Amino acid sequence: MNHPPRYGRLLVIGFDGYEIPGWLEGFADKYGLGGIILFARNCPDAKTVKSLAEEAKAKLTDHLDGWTPLVMVDQEGGRVERIKRGVSHMPAAAALSGMSLEEVETLSKIQGMELRMLGVEVNLAPVCDVLSVGESGVIGDRSFGEDPHVVGNYSAAAVRGLTAAGIGSCAKHFPGHGSSTVDTHLGVAMDGRGLTSIEKRDLAPFKRVVKAGVPMVMASHIIYSAVDPRPATRSEFWLIEILRNRLAFDGVTISDDMEMVGAREGADPVAVAADSINAGCDLLIYGGMLGERVDIFNLVEGLAREVLSEKINKRIQRLWKMRRSLSLR
Repeated sequence: MNHPPRYGRLLVIGFDGYEIPGWLEGFADKYGLGGIILFARNCPDAKTVKSLAEEAKAKLTDHLDGWTPLVMVDQEGGRVERIKRGVSHMPAAAALSGMSLEEVETLSKIQGMELRMLGVEVNLAPVCDVLSVGESGVIGDRSFGEDPHVVGNYSAAAVRGLTAAGIGSCAKHFPGHGSSTVDTHLGVAMDGRGLTSIEKRDLAPFKRVVKAGVPMVMASHIIYSAVDPRPATRSEFWLIEILRNRLAFDGVTISDDMEMVGAREGADPVAVAADSINAGCDLLIYGGMLGERVDIFNLVEGLAREVLSEKINKRIQRLWKMRRSLSLR
């Protein structure tokens, strides 16, 4: 069996409250840790976020041989803002698309500077999904619109702004979630379109942000049934053939929350996680927001049995590259 400690570096974990829990310290000490993700339950105001980020660095780094845990948050703007008090409010993407690209880049830089001051290193934004079901879809006003070129240009502007502030951005939800009416938090999302349609419409914004230097891409749990029967998070076709080979992305791939129904329904959590890593995911999110939490201790032990150490090494190398770009150890 492969030695398990390094496998924890592939996980980004959420928790309750305003302090780092003891169980997370224990996990980091035994297995390592990639980072933490903050939700509204952790972020009553900016002051608390700053304190929590500082505590994470102080308490967890000692358990990680100098590897500081990444602090991540979904601070898209509009209805998806985990930090609501003590920071500038960012409008939803739909509203931003009425501004100039220069204005969006500037607003994103300001947002990034505020996050950096709070100790956040990665903003899980922008949303690169192209709407085809309008405001009634799952993504709605989180998208920059229905035109792939518009979505790509505005997403790239957001990436440039966050990069200028020293914040890692994350393009989501690859390969595109704008045509779905099913929320993968609650169910399995299917799309029956063929690859040609997806390439022309959904992939265009991701191609644009890759050229803009986005350091991270989030894979969704959506199933494009005519292309691959597996969710994108478990699809080597999407993560390797399309994202790595065709779009030439060499950054970090991260899963959407692995505790979503769309990721775990009817499957063993260890098998799902191993399939995702083997298919090409570098980081897996376990947010602890969606009912019964996956036993992450058991999960890492299972990954040590199911995932070859060579694959882990490649993923850690990509993580180090991104961390260096953010001036992190």
